[in-house]
Amino acid sequence: MSKQESLKNINRYLKLYNQEQLDLIEKVIEVYASGCINKGAIMDLAFEPEERRKIDSALPHDYVMAVKEILPCFDSFSYVFDYNEPNRHGAMRNVLEALHIKMQTVLNNANFEKMEEPSRV
Repeated sequence: MSKQESLKNINRYLKLYNQEQLDLIEKVIEVYASGCINKGAIMDLAFEPEERRKIDSALPHDYVMAVKEILPCFDSFSYVFDYNEPNRHGAMRNVLEALHIKMQTVLNNANFEKMEEPSRV
């Protein structure tokens, strides 16, 4: 498939999304297109600002070392410490999973029944 065909197909899909959905898609593209993907940028995508204020990108060192004893290949990039209720004392969360859930929730209700058929040339 050519780049032009791909762009045309992507545009067909984008027309089905509302403004909230398009805003999320645009933010995701901006982060990945920047070439500088870090945990903070993923956190900003995954969590609402109010929730984000009580989430720490740093994990307690002792906690990480204890997890690495059980899972030697543990990579802390994907994890954050969440102090939002009900986790007043903190709970480890997977930020990539949180982003996936947000995208699935926000993007899942596009009106694909109204999608126009691709033109046959």
